[in-house]
Amino acid sequence: MNFDPRPLLDPVNPAALHAFTQAQKARGNGSGQNVAGIAIAAVFGAFFLGNLLLIGGVIIVGIGVALGAAAGIGLGAWGFVVLAALVAGLVYWIIVASRRSRRAAELRAFRLATFAQANGMGYLNNIPAPALPGMIFTGGSDRKTKDAVRGLAPRFVEFGNYEYTTGSGKSQRTHNWGYVAVKLNTP
Repeated sequence: MNFDPRPLLDPVNPAALHAFTQAQKARGNGSGQNVAGIAIAAVFGAFFLGNLLLIGGVIIVGIGVALGAAAGIGLGAWGFVVLAALVAGLVYWIIVASRRSRRAAELRAFRLATFAQANGMGYLNNIPAPALPGMIFTGGSDRKTKDAVRGLAPRFVEFGNYEYTTGSGKSQRTHNWGYVAVKLNTP
């Protein structure tokens, strides 16, 4: 069998990417992470925007009223207009950034899956607590492999991105490793 790296570099057909993404969602691959991420981002976003509106609104309206009083005109309403424009711009930026991030993750998964298929291997989006030998695979908690490509013939080989957490509280740390696992024909 010949090695074929083209799926990693060739242009991607948008229809094929969409079909792959829909199939992944139908199987439940990766959608749970998106829901949790969206929920966390929504809570932090609401908190941030609430504080921005409260503090920023008071500051901008205060400046507008002070300038308006000095100039003899009312500028308090313009403060709200400026604040609304800033908040709208921030919300737009958050939406665009999250869509780009999701699209990049979908494209990476599609490229790895088509690369694996072209080379007689399989793509695994997420492997909880992979059962592999080695120091990094036994320590910590919340152990998982993301974006793994696995081949079984002529011998087992797997490469992916491994992540685990150590510590707790303020000293909690997430460790990320790229790895290649190869089963050797030795006892």
